[in-house]
Amino acid sequence: MKNVEDIYRLTALQEGLLFHSVAEPGTGLYIDQVSAELTGTFDPARFQAAWDQAVQRQAALRTAFLWDGLDEPVQVVRETVELPWAIEDWRADDASARARRRDSRLRLDRAHGFALEQAPLMRMTLARTGERSWWWLWTFHHLIADGWSTSVLLREVFAAFAGKPSDTTDVPAFSDYIAWQADQDLDAAERYWRDELRGFTEPTRLSSLPQESSVAAPGVRQQDRQLSPETTTVLRTVAAENGLTLNTVVQGAWALLLARLTRQDDIVLGVTTSGRPPELAGIERAVGLFINTLPLRVAVDPEAPLTDWLKVLQKRQ
Repeated sequence: MKNVEDIYRLTALQEGLLFHSVAEPGTGLYIDQVSAELTGTFDPARFQAAWDQAVQRQAALRTAFLWDGLDEPVQVVRETVELPWAIEDWRADDASARARRRDSRLRLDRAHGFALEQAPLMRMTLARTGERSWWWLWTFHHLIADGWSTSVLLREVFAAFAGKPSDTTDVPAFSDYIAWQADQDLDAAERYWRDELRGFTEPTRLSSLPQESSVAAPGVRQQDRQLSPETTTVLRTVAAENGLTLNTVVQGAWALLLARLTRQDDIVLGVTTSGRPPELAGIERAVGLFINTLPLRVAVDPEAPLTDWLKVLQKRQ
């Protein structure tokens, strides 16, 4: 086979994302985007070169997914790929026209999606908005990277852009993570989850949500709420004072809300974990889709002191 560096199976989460992406084309499902205003002295050619270097170093960014005619899907790492760039000049537009262009590009680029059999599953837009300003858009499929990985990549790219070396030594490849998963005791995992979910018979249903919620998809309603900076600061302070993560506080709040809405005290909700095993040295600097989504079962005790209950929730996780 030409232009093939490696072939290996998918993680369980990748299989799920692949299934839904293929089943619902054109919906923008699992298409992620990062955008930013870049100001000051900026060399677009150097920026492109920094990204090209990152793509060459990171196998996940050169990965495609094949499934047609196969017993099970595989991911194929290409030896070389060409990262697509759209370079545009928006300096003739006024501020409102540029804002409309940004909104349109974000929406259309997400809806356009990717041919998952063709790497790379990412593309760039770079639009000049002034003499010393640019708008940058990075669109990629969630199959190749998680949120943690985007931070790793941005540090790496901007270090290269600034002429600083990136330390990528002793960083495990995504294939190392695949191998680590294959070595896990699946029987023990099954026993754990059977015990964890024993006695839970039906999903926690949000049948009590207000009917005026906006419709996001068939059977799905979406509501957005944004906390004020003051409330967020209080939550962070309370969490730190009690040895809790903000994540635990938010999950606890969600579990309490579900308990109130459903009038149940045995709640199961979905949570996302980083999925980066400490057994793999340097895993915190690796790039790929390491996250996992898991059911979290929460026993809600209305008589328990809140912080004590949250500490139990965090310890169980």
